[in-house]
Amino acid sequence: MSRLRSLLIVVIVLSAVAVTAQTPVVLERIEVNTGARIRPAIVRAEARLKPGRSYTKAQLDQAVYRIRRLPFVVEAHYALTSGNAPSTSVMTITVMDQERLNHDVSADIVGIHSHGGFNSVNSLGYNFFTGSAGLLDAGVGASTAGPSGSFSGLTLRYSAYGLFGTGAYAIGSIGSRAGLSPSILVGVPVGLTQTLQGTYQRNAKDSTDYSTSASAKWISDRTDDLYLPLRGVIVSVGPEWSKYRNVSEFNVGTRFFFRDDVTIERTGVVLAASPYRPVGDHSALWSRATFSRFNESELLNGKETPKVQETNAAIVIGLVHNFDGMMQEDNPYDYMRFRLEGGIGYRIANRIHSGVGNQREKDHGVTYDVGFSMRTRWGIIHFGVDYTPY
Repeated sequence: MSRLRSLLIVVIVLSAVAVTAQTPVVLERIEVNTGARIRPAIVRAEARLKPGRSYTKAQLDQAVYRIRRLPFVVEAHYALTSGNAPSTSVMTITVMDQERLNHDVSADIVGIHSHGGFNSVNSLGYNFFTGSAGLLDAGVGASTAGPSGSFSGLTLRYSAYGLFGTGAYAIGSIGSRAGLSPSILVGVPVGLTQTLQGTYQRNAKDSTDYSTSASAKWISDRTDDLYLPLRGVIVSVGPEWSKYRNVSEFNVGTRFFFRDDVTIERTGVVLAASPYRPVGDHSALWSRATFSRFNESELLNGKETPKVQETNAAIVIGLVHNFDGMMQEDNPYDYMRFRLEGGIGYRIANRIHSGVGNQREKDHGVTYDVGFSMRTRWGIIHFGVDYTPY
């Protein structure tokens, strides 16, 4: 009997702990500590929380994860204290912002079968906040990524948060190459962790060398960091459209071209998912699964070629590990963070050419993915290798 009583007490205690952990918190108000630069309105808009409503701890965690994923936020955390009204809490969010002068350096070696390439995106910018929920960023950049080849130029970008009193946001930019290169991104929240996002972008050197693209995506993002996540999952799905014209070497999808004058138009759908499962305090198992299907039309030297249906699928599984670098005793968030990642997976590419007996091209093989990243208060530096020896 005593054993049964003891077991019953243990069950009751564990149940009480579980219920307490899941008990919603009613927020009386949300306070934001951001220092001198980031506007509190931006943080509140990105949190997507409303005073007077109740939220679970998981939902509060997700709110802070969203704030961490802002590109100009280095770190964010929160604390709960008792409110003035009974059974309410005050949520205090503390944010550490990126330095005004910032950089983004990314270099990836991409190899597929006997072909290879070097994709690099580098930028140096200076940002300052405008109004209650705006950010203006001016910078200079250079890139070898994408179908339009190498380019460099100036970019002026403006971001607006908390549009229409919601968590909606819009980012517009104008870059200079041979002409203006506009782009726009609009996001509308759907719940606490989901977003509908649309993009449009055009890059042009001249009338014979350009790329234009547009997409619409449903995104569910529960990861805890923009650059170095260790937990959560991000899933996206939606249609994409692109049109390219280039007189020099370029790559589209998994193929590399060496042609005089080619114009390609692609329409399709892309599905991607990347979950992270923590292993200890600084490591995580991760995987990346992608699937895409595109219909492609092509003009080669002004003549239409057979249409192509292309299907790509890949899955990679690996391990990531984060290292904390320089730590300041008076400010625990002032540090460098490093990341090593490695993975192995499998990739399949299938192409069907219509009009020529439905000729089929199929490639498949093991793919390898390794990388190194460094996050500082000034930005991100990343080097990686993605190789598939078909």
